[in-house]
Amino acid sequence: MEELKEILKNIKAGNVAPVYIIQSQENFYIDQADDFFCKYIIPEEEKSFCETILYAKDTSIPEVIGFARQMPMFGERQLIVVRESQNFTMNEDLANQIAQYADNPLDSTTLVFFAKDNWLNTKLKYIKGLSQKVKFLEIAKLRDYQMPKWFADRSKFLGVQLNHDVPALLSDFLGTDLARGNAELIKLKNALPKGHSVTGKDIEYYIGISNQFNIFELKKCLAMRNIERSMMIAKVMVDGMKPGDFPPKIAVLSTFFIQIMMVHGQANDNDTTLASNLGLRSFAIPELRMAARNFPMKVCSKVISEIRDIMAKSRGDGAISQNPEDLFIELIYRILNAHLL
Repeated sequence: MEELKEILKNIKAGNVAPVYIIQSQENFYIDQADDFFCKYIIPEEEKSFCETILYAKDTSIPEVIGFARQMPMFGERQLIVVRESQNFTMNEDLANQIAQYADNPLDSTTLVFFAKDNWLNTKLKYIKGLSQKVKFLEIAKLRDYQMPKWFADRSKFLGVQLNHDVPALLSDFLGTDLARGNAELIKLKNALPKGHSVTGKDIEYYIGISNQFNIFELKKCLAMRNIERSMMIAKVMVDGMKPGDFPPKIAVLSTFFIQIMMVHGQANDNDTTLASNLGLRSFAIPELRMAARNFPMKVCSKVISEIRDIMAKSRGDGAISQNPEDLFIELIYRILNAHLL
């Protein structure tokens, strides 16, 4: 991500490379980069003549290079953007055609390939050679533990102030869906007065995370092994469960128990060190330590296995009932009784 920021910074300063290849499995980054290139390289009054948007499924590499070798109709520069480049079936011949153009590019052309996938395999010798001749960037998809920082950074960029616990709250609820996370931050920005610091109650009201019967309160009760309250919360949650809610909730629980396993492995570390190693804030550690006391390593391992089994059932692998509500209740029961299973 830092490399992308550096590229965008150079473009804004007028330092533009002749050929870019930017790929990522995270669509949000590709869309953001695409918007930036189109915003800053060609002035608005010249776009009709000097900006060409192509889609890989509708064109070919030779045709793209043909466009790139044309002189701009007006102005000093033309921009050729190739979207969804993952639809090109790359081989050595096509890679060599791009490389040959990159060896002798037209100075007045900026050619950009955007791929919403890992289009080019840099382990292949001819791809590695190509990546050294162009400005090549592969952006990794963020992992769960990186999301609180992403929410903190993105909110700062958007001018949204968050209370210290809100990034972790958003991360646990929204997961790694950056596009949705960005949309929810914009919703908060538009709904709340300037200078207001977003609280958990704001999240509950504007995004729909209930403070009493949500996945985070359920995590707390599971950490304490409070059987009665955990089951009550689970039953209330399934009453309001919408299609598509099941996988994110299970992902939160899976991440939670993986973190508990990591606590078992680093039990002698202090809270600050443990928080750093887990990519969490220090205030999250006491709950994890309590959970580790209530779920010994062997039991925790069993819980993770049960979560995977329920996920398999939710996909239709050997499930008698594939109803997400029933599966969710079954999973919470299994977690609370993992020591008996």
